[in-house]
Amino acid sequence: MRVLALIMLGVLCAPSIAAAQTTIMRKYLETHKPATIEQAVRLFPYKQYLRTVPFSDIRRIERDRRLLAQRYGDGDLFIYHLTANFLRYYPVVPRISQLRKKITIGERYVRAKSRIGARRAEPYEMAGYFILSRVAEKLERSIKRGGALQWCQVSNTRVMALVRRLQKNKVHIAIDLSSLCKLKAALQAGKVRYVADRSAGLLLAIREKVRNFVGFPVQIGTRARPDFQLKLFRRFGTQRGRPHKMQIFQLFDRHSGRAPVGQVVFLHRPGAKAQYFARSVVRRFRGVRRPMAAFTGGFTNNYKKPEGLTVDGGAIVSAVLLPDRHGLVVVEKSGGIRAISLKRASIALPRPREASLVIKNPLHDLIAYSKLVRWSKKYSATIFQTQLLAFSNKRLIKRSLASAKVAERRLLALVTKGNQVFHVVFNIRKPYALAIAAEKAFVMLRRRDFRVDALYNLDTGGQDVMVVYDPRRRVIRSVRGRKGVSGTTNLLVYRY
Repeated sequence: MRVLALIMLGVLCAPSIAAAQTTIMRKYLETHKPATIEQAVRLFPYKQYLRTVPFSDIRRIERDRRLLAQRYGDGDLFIYHLTANFLRYYPVVPRISQLRKKITIGERYVRAKSRIGARRAEPYEMAGYFILSRVAEKLERSIKRGGALQWCQVSNTRVMALVRRLQKNKVHIAIDLSSLCKLKAALQAGKVRYVADRSAGLLLAIREKVRNFVGFPVQIGTRARPDFQLKLFRRFGTQRGRPHKMQIFQLFDRHSGRAPVGQVVFLHRPGAKAQYFARSVVRRFRGVRRPMAAFTGGFTNNYKKPEGLTVDGGAIVSAVLLPDRHGLVVVEKSGGIRAISLKRASIALPRPREASLVIKNPLHDLIAYSKLVRWSKKYSATIFQTQLLAFSNKRLIKRSLASAKVAERRLLALVTKGNQVFHVVFNIRKPYALAIAAEKAFVMLRRRDFRVDALYNLDTGGQDVMVVYDPRRRVIRSVRGRKGVSGTTNLLVYRY
């Protein structure tokens, strides 16, 4: 009898509870009578609402979103503002238990279609990805600050459990092992040749650090001869009245002796057409009929997952916008590349046959982030995120603030000279600090009267892939990375 009484009490109370859940929204609309959805979401008492309605209960929140949609034609803004205020009043904190709870909420939102149907789930999915991104950012900073990777592994299994949960939702943290850790792992695996090569590279890197930061400052403000010098090596793809489609130069540094420090590949647009693969990479690359060059674009973490926002033909591969990588590379269907800087307050997203969509910086604004993802899906966009070293003919990286770590470098420059457009790839095989390599490349291009629309840093670490072909698809072996295409997680490909 007692059980039956409790059941009856629950049934009787259910309608009153449901009514209470929408009382705040109805009372607010009746009292303030906002004229637009923008006014409604701007003045809404989110703190009071979140005390009454659990943020994890999507069905309850969906009732209020639908109420707003009935009145104003759109209720999605309410979800975005509610999520922003949830993170404001209940911020992500670096404690295992709290991170676990936030991941659970983010997962619930990402999978909202199982609760409210696919047609209404999109704003909840965007909110879920945004929450998981904030968790990933906090977790990454906590790991790095706490030195959890100091001994070449994350020993805390609870942390690794969080990392794996994030990965299942296409949210990846950018943590990297030090060079010494990689050498230790290679030695344990018996990779003697790798250990010998990388040990020699570390010793050379130490010497180059001293040379770059003490002995030979880069001259920026004068017309002095640039440090980087070019010597023509080969060229392909004759075009009447235009530069060749591809020109390969040997790259020399005035302060590094007579031996070349790498190569530079000039790809003339629109003769050279870009594509980017982040899904089924090897299979799709093999289907390219006339490849010119292929190399790794975005960075990859230790779990063989892409770092930063990655979208392939409208499909989300990685949903996380990394806060320390301010370059979005938009690879267009025409084979061109659109450069977007996340250092600016707003960005413009291209749309065919209509004006660009201007949104706020999506790094810090959930509504802007949702618009970026929506745009990507609607127009089947292809995007990857990386470090932006120069933009709009101005250098962004500063030697005094950048890391002094030296390594082999690969840079992608988008440049123009008059009405000619070039994509320029610097394949630098000698270790340089990133700021030094960027400065020298930037100065060389400017001295040759190129306008530098963007300069990006590309991956030469665990995914050091570069291969160049002649028109008969024969590999030019003198221009290459340390690894082959098989096993790579992403490729930026140019074709004839």
